[in-house]
Amino acid sequence: MSFNLNRTQFVNAEMAAALIQVQHAIYPVTLVVEVTEEPGDQDVSLSQLQEQITAFAAHGIQFSLDDVSTGDNRYAQIKPLLPLASELKFAMQNFRTEQRAKEIQPALQFWRQVAEQYNLRLIVEGIENADDEQLLDQLELPFRQGYYYGRPHLFDY
Repeated sequence: MSFNLNRTQFVNAEMAAALIQVQHAIYPVTLVVEVTEEPGDQDVSLSQLQEQITAFAAHGIQFSLDDVSTGDNRYAQIKPLLPLASELKFAMQNFRTEQRAKEIQPALQFWRQVAEQYNLRLIVEGIENADDEQLLDQLELPFRQGYYYGRPHLFDY
């Protein structure tokens, strides 16, 4: 199960305590906390992020970097966090919205190499059609999500 937070929310002590409680309640299901590309309303240092990632990991919570190659989640900014991550998420739809569709394939190749180097899952979001699926088949990227496969729905427990 995944939960998205900006950087300010990610290092917030009350949020952290609540997420740790959730992880204990849903065990053996694993909670993955995704840090979005959006800046928070406060400056958050790399050391603060690293400290919180380590604290979450001690409780079985995994760390994900959401929407890599956009916003605050560009390679240069997140490189120090990669050894602590479990997964990367690449949003094809963000590239399309930003009129950067031609950059999708080379960016995916780059992030595939990064994921392999750090032994991370690379999840590709925004799969909208058979052409997208064919590209991901060609690049051998198995983890995918998007409207092509179905609309999101509420978790039923």
